[in-house]
Amino acid sequence: MTVEKYTDARGQVAVLYSPGYGAGWSSGLHMEEKEFALFDAGLVQFVLDGTDVRVVEAYIEDKLGDAYFYMGGWPLEIEWLAPGTQFTIHEYDGNETVQLIRDLSCTA
Repeated sequence: MTVEKYTDARGQVAVLYSPGYGAGWSSGLHMEEKEFALFDAGLVQFVLDGTDVRVVEAYIEDKLGDAYFYMGGWPLEIEWLAPGTQFTIHEYDGNETVQLIRDLSCTA
């Protein structure tokens, strides 16, 4: 599956994450589903528009079939990153944060 990323007028790429405790969004998913959950342009548009979760569920089912998504993390937040920026999603008790790889590096 090729995932179309959402890029804004400044050229920044949207990354979706769930900052609420109790439910993660992309953490724990297999890579193909994770890329969809993080970047899919349709999902980003739903976040920007404040779309009802039932519409989002139908969209995900149409795109991925029977893949399971826990929708308790909806609505999501968007982190805007420059193309090519390396990052990871850190999750604790369902609370996801976007961490840049450069911020995780230590040098002795």
